[in-house]
Amino acid sequence: QAYNDWYEHNPIPNAVCVTFTEKQVLTSVHRHAGPVKTWINNQLASENFKHFLNLLNRKIFKNSYKRHNKRLQTFIVHEGDKYKNVRHHIHGIIEQPDWISDKDFDELMSNLFAKTAWGYKAHEFNRPSNHEGGEQGWLGYCLKDKKIKSDKDLWVDLENTYLKQE
Repeated sequence: QAYNDWYEHNPIPNAVCVTFTEKQVLTSVHRHAGPVKTWINNQLASENFKHFLNLLNRKIFKNSYKRHNKRLQTFIVHEGDKYKNVRHHIHGIIEQPDWISDKDFDELMSNLFAKTAWGYKAHEFNRPSNHEGGEQGWLGYCLKDKKIKSDKDLWVDLENTYLKQE
């Protein structure tokens, strides 16, 4: 409930509801050890999404991103547990700048997420007006309205969530 209240007091303007599916395993070849598989985990997923947001903010705000800390508002939730056969994926809300069309923004997010190490090509972008219940309905879906039994299955990524305090 606290996350719902936090978002309600600091809503994201021009919100886009997003779902990104991540690669579940990466195989790298080491000279002495041969092929080594790395399975995605919460830490790797968070680092990967941080990289995606850095690319996105840099593309949109150019130097102002680093110089003046300009960035898009986000609310990010990770879900998944390989032991329960739930693919690791991300639900969230990302602010869309007014000057970028829906099509261009969706394409930009898609292309930039694909450039990350764990980026997978399965994703979905919706505007709150297209989702049942609007933003609050999507937020409830992201947080699963208390249907998740373990923090390992679902967690709000505070590292990558940015809401302007009003």
